[in-house]
Amino acid sequence: MAGRAVLLTVIALLAILAAGYGAYRYSVVVPGRTHTGTLPPLTPEEIALSARLRRHIEAIGSREHNLDHYEALQQAARYIEATLAGYGFAPGRQVYRARGKDVRNIDVVFEPAGSDPETIVVGAHYDSARGTPGANDNATGTAAVIELVRLLADLKAGAPRRLRFVLFVNEELPYFATEEMGSLNYARMLAERLAPARIETANAVGWNADALEAQAFAFMAVRTVRRLPITFPTTTGVPAPTTGGIVAEP
Repeated sequence: MAGRAVLLTVIALLAILAAGYGAYRYSVVVPGRTHTGTLPPLTPEEIALSARLRRHIEAIGSREHNLDHYEALQQAARYIEATLAGYGFAPGRQVYRARGKDVRNIDVVFEPAGSDPETIVVGAHYDSARGTPGANDNATGTAAVIELVRLLADLKAGAPRRLRFVLFVNEELPYFATEEMGSLNYARMLAERLAPARIETANAVGWNADALEAQAFAFMAVRTVRRLPITFPTTTGVPAPTTGGIVAEP
């Protein structure tokens, strides 16, 4: 009887260890192979793209920009609109009120060449969290969306599906998951405009949105613990690959 109890205890411990290891790998392991050796040189197109991305990030993410810093938020929005206009597009605005002030989502829409009713939304938010300039969260994402619009400009005359490239406002706390959240207001607008079309969350199509975000932050936390860089000159404009952040112990 005692031997069976010991065996069950060992099995339980092995199961716990296996589950812990599985959770660890799920949190920090990404698909594909880790690159080793010297990186290939950038092509002229990649060098030009890197310069554009850096310019966007510096313009948007050099200082705190949110409703607490309203003029800086407005400047970021104006920069986005002017850049898209300079690329030959006519950015749209969805203006709404938040904390007694006008804020806006910004979009560029490529209409479909045919009658396919499906709409694909590619988005990022351009406001920063309180106390941060928001270079990595999320001027990098905003810069990527801006350049994606430029790179896909040949679809402007007729895309396979309707494409909406959106820069959202008010995604950070205290607006996240409230009536003043930019993506919520945009989704409601689409639901009304595209009815009876259906808008689904990441969870609705089989993904776990919380897990995706947790995995991203866990990946950065592990790199921070190992003193590996989490930001790079080609993404946020830092002088050299840099680690950072504070890992809080519960």
